[in-house]
Amino acid sequence: MPKGAGHDVVCPGCAESYHVTTSKYKSNKDANAGMLKLKEQYTAAEGNQWDDVPPDPTAGYGLLECPGCGAMLAPSGRLIVREKEASKKKYICEICGEEFDRPIDKAIHVRKTGHKKKKGESNAKRR
Repeated sequence: MPKGAGHDVVCPGCAESYHVTTSKYKSNKDANAGMLKLKEQYTAAEGNQWDDVPPDPTAGYGLLECPGCGAMLAPSGRLIVREKEASKKKYICEICGEEFDRPIDKAIHVRKTGHKKKKGESNAKRR
């Protein structure tokens, strides 16, 4: 189960995610207002009509509702949370800028194309 900040909180009513977890989120504890915050793009500061959840840890899970559909975010007491996707490292050919998911693919590309850095040339892409 995910713990900590930055995970999407999924609404059980509309399946949308308007909130993320804060560092106070614990998957094995009942939800409270201090465990989530409204995503930046939905805040009133960004021109939307929604205010952030007041970070009052005494506000129980029954008061947490989806700003989109009005459903309770934690009807059973626990938030539905989607784990953050790990960012994939990309391997980039320094000559042409082509991206690869695995270092072996980059090595094969360099061997097939004959791309080699010239002495003294930086890792910056050539155009």
